[in-house]
Amino acid sequence: KPLALLKKVSDEEIKEEIISLLKTADLEQLTKKKVREGLSHHFGVDLTDRRKFINQTIDNALAQQNWMKKTNNEIWNNKSKYEKAF
Repeated sequence: KPLALLKKVSDEEIKEEIISLLKTADLEQLTKKKVREGLSHHFGVDLTDRRKFINQTIDNALAQQNWMKKTNNEIWNNKSKYEKAF
């Protein structure tokens, strides 16, 4: 393909789409391969050469989601303890 026809997808665009996908996805059924294929379809480009970056971004996004859930649970539990004290 001529270079003029190749679409450049930024790291930030990929990151935002991964975060969006993970928010609504069934994480029990989702695989990194499915995410990569979904990204390629979404952006209309082959992202094979970005595989390592995409996999790392998925790992980071999942870790952040888990941290947020844990933090929210701790805040909720502490709030409940505080309210019960009064």
